[in-house]
Amino acid sequence: MIYRGLNQYSDYEEILDNKAFTKGVIVDMKYASVSTDKISYQYEINGIKYKQITEMGYTIPCKEKKGDYNSCIGKVYTVIYSSLNPEKSDILINARSYEIYHLKIPKEFE
Repeated sequence: MIYRGLNQYSDYEEILDNKAFTKGVIVDMKYASVSTDKISYQYEINGIKYKQITEMGYTIPCKEKKGDYNSCIGKVYTVIYSSLNPEKSDILINARSYEIYHLKIPKEFE
């Protein structure tokens, strides 16, 4: 399994230029600060498992109430990643995450 830390802006540009999609599962979620949560997720590309950690400062639909992180663990979401470097990725967990990558927002997030 390949582990990687928080997303960087340079990753964003590479993901945007070489975007591909898969499904990923949330494996952990924790408090990061007053306005952000830290999300760990896993996904697999060509038989290789990746684990990514990112921070999210927007509403997360699977969180049923403030401080409730367990309700998100095990949930499956779309992951956008770089087809050149699959370890560079982001989880599309809410409307804002789709907007950031200029993607159509699914009905469940509208």
